Amino acid sequence: MNDIIIKTYNFIDTLDNSTLIKELLDSKKKLLSNQEVITLVDKFNHEEDTTKLISIKSKLFENEEYKKYLDNYNKLSSYILKISNQYKKYTSTRVCI
Repeated sequence: MNDIIIKTYNFIDTLDNSTLIKELLDSKKKLLSNQEVITLVDKFNHEEDTTKLISIKSKLFENEEYKKYLDNYNKLSSYILKISNQYKKYTSTRVCI
């Protein structure tokens, strides 16, 4: 069991130092300092009109940093889902993601 714990910590360290996480955090930092993106995300989160939502999303996707952030976010989410599914398989329990 101790071996599993050590390998888990090693995995977390590897993930923390991965290009994926570094790029994700870098993109997030850049996006948070971009007032135009912040405004668009805020509008998106409060809009109910589907046509306006599509328009806002299109504007967001014109930003390369936003696309890069989402791409890395989706990759990370995929990895987390795979880990969660393995955990579920081993324990027959559901894991909240």
